[in-house]
Amino acid sequence: MKKLESLNFVKAMAITLVVANHAQLSSGLHGGLNALLLVSGISMATFAFQGTTAYTLAAFRRFTLRIAVPAFLIAIVWAVAVSDIRWIELGFISNWFYKSRVVLFPIWYVQVIVQIMIVLSLIFWLFDLTPAFVRSPLTAASVALLLSMGICLGSYAVWDTDHLHDKLPHLLVWNFVLGWLYWAMAIKGERSIHTKLAFTVVLVGCEALVFLLAGANQGEARFFWMSGFSMVLIWTDHVRLPALLARFCSLIGQATLFVFFLHYYFFWIVIRLGRLLGHAQSEIHPLLLMIPGVVGPVLVWAAFRAIRCAWVRTRPQSPAGSGAGALQLRAH
Repeated sequence: MKKLESLNFVKAMAITLVVANHAQLSSGLHGGLNALLLVSGISMATFAFQGTTAYTLAAFRRFTLRIAVPAFLIAIVWAVAVSDIRWIELGFISNWFYKSRVVLFPIWYVQVIVQIMIVLSLIFWLFDLTPAFVRSPLTAASVALLLSMGICLGSYAVWDTDHLHDKLPHLLVWNFVLGWLYWAMAIKGERSIHTKLAFTVVLVGCEALVFLLAGANQGEARFFWMSGFSMVLIWTDHVRLPALLARFCSLIGQATLFVFFLHYYFFWIVIRLGRLLGHAQSEIHPLLLMIPGVVGPVLVWAAFRAIRCAWVRTRPQSPAGSGAGALQLRAH
């Protein structure tokens, strides 16, 4: 048996659930991306809420570019390949107009992230908010969650967005900000039984209001899966798994972004191969889509990482530059 950090385990399970849902392994598998939003909020708060607002804005920018740049490149290449270029999609705003897409991966998620980060960056810049999060993390995160929940529930009360599957930033930002509250309570604060109980109550309350009472799209499934993943984060620091399974989960967790971007393309390869062998898409078992959809991107990530490491090792460095590089590596 081997220990795996709960955060990495949840990342791996959440992206696997996303692939299983898209492979149509079963009904009621929505909620993986909600769990990833929570994890992203935790990671963002951990690394961004330090020092000054300028530092936070730089962290916001790095986080946004890390997901937006590869999304745009994949989308533009695919759009050219299929001769269907939609600038409203490539401009990361099509989630406000329709739910269809040209690119195979769920670009709406990237669009929502980019839109959330633009608005948050503007708010942090205007009101210089980072000192408040540094000085009183629990108070600042609580106020942010209350405001984001109010915006979300107010929108559900006056605007029916079911035709867009609720894939809009103001309906999902609470999910991201909830990760800030976890950071304030469980990482900056003390991981006591009272803290865990308090966050559990807040989590379930927010989920019940949005996913069940407000009638969010696929709300019951999202409530179930997000609750399950979140309980692992709240109540355990590590998950014990057989060594081989722990290693594979760790790899999936590290390759989450690759799995997100590439799993539909491995579906496409399997479907094309199936047609060559005389099988219609409906005859292909979902597991034959899901397994390549997870394993294939992990292998691509491993190859990319190996090439990158080899390039770094072979790149000539001056004596002065090597010291600076070592300091940068330790800093990150």
